[in-house]
Amino acid sequence: MRIVSRVLLPLGLLVVCVSILRAGAQSAQPAPQDTQPTLDVRSVKPAPPQRSFYRRVTVDERVKRFAKVLDLDASQQTGLKSVLERQQARATQLRLNQSLSGVERISRLRDLQQDTVSQIRALLNEQQKKKYDPQNHAAQTNSSDSYMNDWLKAPQR
Repeated sequence: MRIVSRVLLPLGLLVVCVSILRAGAQSAQPAPQDTQPTLDVRSVKPAPPQRSFYRRVTVDERVKRFAKVLDLDASQQTGLKSVLERQQARATQLRLNQSLSGVERISRLRDLQQDTVSQIRALLNEQQKKKYDPQNHAAQTNSSDSYMNDWLKAPQR
């Protein structure tokens, strides 16, 4: 008797739940009407593109950051903006070029980055060149050094 009640009772409850859900779904569907207006596709606006969680930094924001860190004058900022815009346009072309293999695309993007660094360096004076770190090694070195120092100072168990 216990086995029968353990199997049949849950099975019976499942059947009742399914039938209730079906009845609710059928009653929730609107009855077909001949007078329903048709949807004009031309009047429907497309949904705005969903934004990514990460926002891409604009060229102007990059120029402002460079200007602040390297103390660029107006002519240098203008030159930097044109260099960055050319880089952005060329990188987009490379990413969209379906004829390139992945390895070739990466190689060309790296070459583009090196060319951009060279063009930026050509805009800078000697003092600014010393501050310019295109791969941001200073931030990486400081963070790993502090991590290593903290680790060395930690008490051993």
